[in-house]
Amino acid sequence: MAFWDLDSGELLQGTDFTRDYVAALAAVRGPGPVRFVAAQPNTDVLMLWQEPFGGDPELLAEFVHVWAVATAWYDGRSLVAGGDGFGVRVWDLAETSELLFDTNGSAWAVAWSRLGDLPVVVAAADPGELWVWGVPAGSWQREPLYAPLTGHDGRICAMDTATVGGRPLAVTASEDATVRVWDLAVGAALGAPLVGHEGSVAAVTTAVLQGRDVAFSAGRDGIVRTWDLTAALG
Repeated sequence: MAFWDLDSGELLQGTDFTRDYVAALAAVRGPGPVRFVAAQPNTDVLMLWQEPFGGDPELLAEFVHVWAVATAWYDGRSLVAGGDGFGVRVWDLAETSELLFDTNGSAWAVAWSRLGDLPVVVAAADPGELWVWGVPAGSWQREPLYAPLTGHDGRICAMDTATVGGRPLAVTASEDATVRVWDLAVGAALGAPLVGHEGSVAAVTTAVLQGRDVAFSAGRDGIVRTWDLTAALG
């Protein structure tokens, strides 16, 4: 782990190769000091680092083999989701409880979205399924909002979410060389798979480019492609 001040370029805290391997890292959302959550699957721990950096991190959870993390801030709640070999684990940093959502397979990517006033956690899990759960305040609901979404012919390697035209979407990248867009409100794919990559699609992220909502995907073919999410709405 290394922490940098992006304004000054100063290295706030460095590390060396004797420290534990970090598989995933995310900034904690919300007010207060700058915090990061880091997954260290080789030691089965999830650590919480807090400004000022330089000391030891706080142990958030142990006996978890997490390799994907995502954070969110909803209605005063700082939420962390982690994907592991059993499903998705969710923590509310204001509480000590942990919730496990079972996906019947390894969850390789996780993200947060919102359906109206309801925070939802989205997971891409083996064998190429997309799972969605609501995480209401004061009530831990373990059942997914609907049956897992299918459509890829291979493992989902990466995922991101976005709200486009008021509609909550998920964008997935798969080993089957395609990118897919999903409407989380209705639990269905939007249109046909997006094709163009030759081989597995390793990464995907959403952004706003020149006023339009887009997704960028990176494939094992060495190419980055841009997809118009507004056009995907039809």
